Amino acid sequence: MGAPTTVVTVMRLDSLWSIAERHLDDGNRWPEIAALNEDRTMNDGSRFAAADHIKPGWELRVPGRPAGEADTTVAREVTVERGDTLSEIALDELGDAPGYPQLFEASKNVDQPGEST
Repeated sequence: MGAPTTVVTVMRLDSLWSIAERHLDDGNRWPEIAALNEDRTMNDGSRFAAADHIKPGWELRVPGRPAGEADTTVAREVTVERGDTLSEIALDELGDAPGYPQLFEASKNVDQPGEST
């Protein structure tokens, strides 16, 4: 059986580097993502080539955590002020504005002040 992988959807302005930073905690690991996806057919019918640009909406394989390795992500609470955007918060908290979908996913099931149920 091969090493575990996860699938991530490419967002606007993503690069292999930013995906590696966001999901592997090290942008220098982008070649691992490239190797996992080389010559794979993407959902728009094109073939992945590491030398080409990646496109929003593509689903790329990313190395997953080995079995038994704990997720070291620590949840943090951020107070959103009027005018804040998720991309600004992602830049401040994650160092990566295009990482905003990670914040959205992490907060989907959190009760928000003023939210009616």
